[in-house]
Amino acid sequence: MNPSTTSQQRMNPQFFFTLFGCALLIGLVLSINFGAYALTWRDWQDIAASIIGQNNTAATTVFWQIRVPRVILATVVGAGLGMVGSALQDLFRNPMADPGLLGVSSGSALAVGVVMVLGSVLFPSFAKTLSIFTYPAAAFIGGVVVTWLIYRLGSSNQGVSVQMMLLAGIAINVLCESMIAILNYIANDEQLRQFNNWRMGSLAGQSWIVVIMCSSLVAISALILLPCARGLNLMALSEADAKSMGINVVRLKQRIVVGATLAVGAVVSSAGMVMFVGLAAPHLVRLMCGPNQKYVMAGSMLLGAGLTLLADAFARQLISPAEIPLSIPLALLGAPLFIHLLRKAKQEHAL
Repeated sequence: MNPSTTSQQRMNPQFFFTLFGCALLIGLVLSINFGAYALTWRDWQDIAASIIGQNNTAATTVFWQIRVPRVILATVVGAGLGMVGSALQDLFRNPMADPGLLGVSSGSALAVGVVMVLGSVLFPSFAKTLSIFTYPAAAFIGGVVVTWLIYRLGSSNQGVSVQMMLLAGIAINVLCESMIAILNYIANDEQLRQFNNWRMGSLAGQSWIVVIMCSSLVAISALILLPCARGLNLMALSEADAKSMGINVVRLKQRIVVGATLAVGAVVSSAGMVMFVGLAAPHLVRLMCGPNQKYVMAGSMLLGAGLTLLADAFARQLISPAEIPLSIPLALLGAPLFIHLLRKAKQEHAL
């Protein structure tokens, strides 16, 4: 097929953002109503009255203290992972790159596993001091430490090598997973179940403080990563071309690593290991809107938020009043769609 014909079949970026923006807003409203406690029309009247301090019922408590924080966190988690996934795929020029590539996720998981399994022996005052922030703090510290190590391994007097960082990330991931396997072996049944549930991701029970913390860090990451779109577009040609156009390639790589670490550390510390979003969302946006990173990164935030919101609603409803880990519906919902679009793109290129 003629490339120009293929590009004409892509969705106009403005139409994409309008369509999916409206869909996300509708999803936000609908998602608030999902859960073990279904909100009735009377409940919504009480919620509206609670805004001015009246009718503080059980429904208003569920709405303001459980549903709204959860929906906001789902949106922020998906947006952060989608943004980081698109940046890393362009940086590494690897379509299989995702937020776990730099080792942040595995480092966070290892840190949380150590605290869960060995914390009472090695860090007895850690949990007492941080209380509900124990696991988020451990996850964030673990992600930052591992990413610092990978960055040091990928740096030399000649600058930052993306290839070396990629190899270092793979090696660190393997090392962390091996150590996690040891923790799984020595953990008791309760610790093992708790740790595995955390690794599969969950948005349940998070407070407003955690939501604000995660949202703030992802927002800072967005301020770091979104301006990198032009540099990433130029680097897609070659680093030499990017340098000739005035892009400081080393500084660009540093910004992307810092921004990705900040966002993924915040997301993993707040919601656990949320899989698939950072891999799928950028691909889907590129298939619909083209490779311009200016649209891909912002579109991945929008689509990632929508995917996570949809998966969370599905997780709450499938076996209500219980719920399943977030990564399961993400894979069930996203993988078939992802495969279908990839096959469609393959057929178009073959024509």
